[in-house]
Amino acid sequence: MSTVTFTYRAMDKAGQETRGTIVAQTEDQAYRQIVQTGLTPLAIRQAKNKVRKGRGRVRLSDISQFTYQFQVLLEARIPIGEGLAGLAEQEENKAFQKVLYDIASQVEAGHTISGAMEPHRKVFGDVYIETISSAEKGGTMLQTLEHLCEALERMEASKRQVVGAMIYPICVMVTLFFAAGFLVTYTIPNFAEMFAARGIELPLLTRVLAGFGNSVQSYWWAYLFGVFALGWGVHRLVTHQGILVERFFQRVPAVRAVLLGLAMARFSRVFSVSLSAGLGLLDALDMGKRAGSRHLLS
Repeated sequence: MSTVTFTYRAMDKAGQETRGTIVAQTEDQAYRQIVQTGLTPLAIRQAKNKVRKGRGRVRLSDISQFTYQFQVLLEARIPIGEGLAGLAEQEENKAFQKVLYDIASQVEAGHTISGAMEPHRKVFGDVYIETISSAEKGGTMLQTLEHLCEALERMEASKRQVVGAMIYPICVMVTLFFAAGFLVTYTIPNFAEMFAARGIELPLLTRVLAGFGNSVQSYWWAYLFGVFALGWGVHRLVTHQGILVERFFQRVPAVRAVLLGLAMARFSRVFSVSLSAGLGLLDALDMGKRAGSRHLLS
C-alpha cells in the first residue's frame, strides 16, 4: 500500500500548538504515529488535497522569500520538517506550495534537504541544490542561506532594472508598429486609389505597399494567424533551443557586451556563494560558469 503525506496540528505536553507533516499509509496510522511522539492530534488531513486546485509558475521572488524564511526557521531552531510544513501552509503560490509540502514530507521521512529538493531541480536549479548540499556537508547552512538570500535579492533587483529599462522601448516599438500598420492598411491604399482615379502613375514601392495593405484588409485573419504562429515558433525556439539563440545574439557585438556583463555578474555572485558553502575552488568555478553562460565564460 502506498504512503501518503499528511499535515497535522497537535498539542504538546506543555499545551503549545505545533504543526508538521508525517508520512503514513492511512489517517489512522498517522494518528497513532503522532500520539507515539507524545503529541495530542487536533487535526489531520492529506497535504496533497490542499494544492490540487491551483496551478502556477514558481517565480524567483518565491524562492528568494522561501530562502529568507528558511534561514529564520533554522536560526530559531525549529524542527526542519515542522518548519517547512508551516512555510508550505503559508505559501500563496499553489505550485510552490506543492513543492514545499513534498520537501517537508521527504525531510520528515529522513532525507537530507538537498535530497528532498532533488526531484524539484527544475524549480530550484542546479546551483541552488548543489550549494545547499555542500552547506549540509560543511556545516555552513546558515551562512550559505544568508549569502543565497543576498544573491537572489540582487538577481531580483537586476531583473527589475532590465524590465524597467525595456518598458519604454517596447512601448515605442508597439506604437510604431500600430502606426505603420495604420499607414499601410488604410492611408496608403486610399491615397493610391485617389491617384489611380486621376490617372497618376505611382512609384513601384508605393504600389507594392498599397497592394499589401489591400491584402491585409481582405485577409486580415490569415495575417493574424501568421503573427500568432510566428510568436509561438519564437517561443518554442527560445525554450527548447536556447543555446542556439544565445549563440546567435553573441555574434552581435553590442548585444554580446551586455550578455557578457550579465554573465559575469551572475558568475561572481554564485562563485562567492559556492565558496562560502564550502565548495572547492574548481567546483565553485564550475558552479559559477553554469550560473552564468557556458559559452561566454568557457
